[in-house]
Amino acid sequence: MTLNVLFKKLNFTAEYLVISLFFIQPLSVVATNIITTLIFLIYLISGNYKEKFNKILNNKVCIALLLFFSLFLIGIIWSKNLSMAFYILRKQRRFLLIPILIYYLKNKHKNKYLTGYIMAICVILFLSFLLYFNINLPEKMTYEKSHFTPLHHHVNHNIFIAIGFFIILKRFINNYKSKMNFIYIPLIFIMIINMVLTKGRAGMGVFFIGLFFVCFEYFKLFTFKKILISIILVIISFFVLYEYSIYFNKRVDAGINDIKLYQSNKKYTSLGLRFVFWEVCYEIWKDNKIVGVGQGDFSDEFVFNMKKLYPRMMYWKNNPHSYYFLTIARHGILGLILLFYVFYTMYKYSFNNKKNEFFNFRLFFITSYIFINFFAIYLEDHAASSLFMLWSAFLFNNTIGDFNYEKLG
Repeated sequence: MTLNVLFKKLNFTAEYLVISLFFIQPLSVVATNIITTLIFLIYLISGNYKEKFNKILNNKVCIALLLFFSLFLIGIIWSKNLSMAFYILRKQRRFLLIPILIYYLKNKHKNKYLTGYIMAICVILFLSFLLYFNINLPEKMTYEKSHFTPLHHHVNHNIFIAIGFFIILKRFINNYKSKMNFIYIPLIFIMIINMVLTKGRAGMGVFFIGLFFVCFEYFKLFTFKKILISIILVIISFFVLYEYSIYFNKRVDAGINDIKLYQSNKKYTSLGLRFVFWEVCYEIWKDNKIVGVGQGDFSDEFVFNMKKLYPRMMYWKNNPHSYYFLTIARHGILGLILLFYVFYTMYKYSFNNKKNEFFNFRLFFITSYIFINFFAIYLEDHAASSLFMLWSAFLFNNTIGDFNYEKLG
């Protein structure tokens, strides 16, 4: 066997490992780590290095992501706590997998990727409803029994479901005469019910963002009218859920009540703690405005300032519950600029390819991640950052999708 034949077989194997990843990633952290490690190793040893390098250079989203990742490399320089600095660097390594996955993603497999993801979501939904009906599952399939979430924390569970909801709703609308609608229609309602039952507020926000972009694409009107009608339909959907779902009603009321309590100086609530953590991050940033304190020293600075400002309050030393406040405290204005440059290049890429069939999917995906990172550190959480890695590679790939797509979708 010649070396070229071996490389060809390795790359073929990597292609199918990527297909499997769309099914595995929502279901298993361990299996995801194994598969991505295998893909990474194949990428390193399978040759075609000039082609791989050019593929990265020709993709501005990849360059933006690598620039942001590089900040964690140089951030070690001004970190006193080097063990923590390297630990945070390792957590960000998933950004490096995006250009690797882009290399192996193929347009001919696009439906396999989407179908694999939907199949995984169906498994999650099935397990979730087993928990809801009080059917005992193995401990590893019972992440949060009180929220009926089998494989993920409830703050992540709904994000996985909301992306699946967007894919299925678009399929239903784009092919409303399809024989598959006898599956799509009940699945759409099952997803909505599950998102309400599992109570993840960020995921519900992603659901409404997805609903907006599906509506926006559906109406053949001028842009302003499309935006207005889409917003109205989202507002109507919000109030319908608020009126008829006790779970959704309670989550909305709890958020409003948290804000009222915070205004009354009662800060020990879910949202109140977030406001406190953001205030502490701001205090850290004031003394380190340009490059922050470095990722290694953030935890120590956060603990110090929490004890100074709120000595009796419980806190998580690595989690201020906002990726933006975490970034500005760690890496200052420079970090925030590079982070938003990533989102900017993603939006620019999307609008430069308006006729691509995944144009609206891209807008939905970027807007959702911008939104949810206000309220948690989703780009550092393993499950949500792996999800970001997977869909970023799929959506911001110069070869994926029909680039002269005229009909809806």
